[in-house]
Amino acid sequence: MAATIAITVAIAMAAPLWPEPAQSQAPGRPTNIGNLVRNFERMAFPEEDQIEEWSTIKRWATPISAVVKGDGGAEYRTKLRVLFAQLEALTGLEFSVPESDSAATTDVIFSDRDWYRSQAARSFQEPDQVQCFSNTSANIYGEIQTATVVIPNDLGTERVGECLAHEIMHTLGFPGHPQRTFYSALGNGNSPEVFTVNDLIIIRALYDPRLTTAMLRDEVLATARIVMIELLERVKDSDDPLGALAQRQPVNWWEFGRPGNFGDLPAARF
Repeated sequence: MAATIAITVAIAMAAPLWPEPAQSQAPGRPTNIGNLVRNFERMAFPEEDQIEEWSTIKRWATPISAVVKGDGGAEYRTKLRVLFAQLEALTGLEFSVPESDSAATTDVIFSDRDWYRSQAARSFQEPDQVQCFSNTSANIYGEIQTATVVIPNDLGTERVGECLAHEIMHTLGFPGHPQRTFYSALGNGNSPEVFTVNDLIIIRALYDPRLTTAMLRDEVLATARIVMIELLERVKDSDDPLGALAQRQPVNWWEFGRPGNFGDLPAARF
């Protein structure tokens, strides 16, 4: 059996850093290439490895199937399916949220507060400051094999939405966090319930075939810059950034609307 590497990450409680919607980086407006590359580096590498030249990326290479478990979680399957439809388009991999699946690669667990605290205390020095968390395991080739997202079932609807977008993005292969001024679902504190256009570009870049898990840090960043310059060109005048960036078209993905439109979701058809 190949060795596995586990990473645990979380969203912390913090005061809002920007008004909603953000004025400088609204969901439909990407930032500049320098800011994208800077935050790609912060997000795609573990925060404790920021200065390690030998560190490299991790990402999924096989289909992702997520199961929602625990009391109160069923009502959020539609939101998870919306996120997964976007991710299928961006990564080119198959994403699904079946009602039940014993072979699921990802567990999204809604737990009571006592169990949540006990689990958070295993990984975090200040578990009471952790709103939700996730962990992933990868093989020695940098291919993510499994993921778990844990969310307390006493959170309000808005906070659950933030946790889903934030932690699912972590499980894609983004163990770090962006700068606090970078508008992203991976921001700590009052992060959006959806992937911003910045997120779409960065996710698409991580899963571009020109990047590989065999590359070292400098080569990853140089290649990611080239990729994101091209992606920025695609979205700069587009009113449909997801469509402009898509590597494949999942069934009915367009029915869920562009990023940011969580308010009027149709019934899921997955």
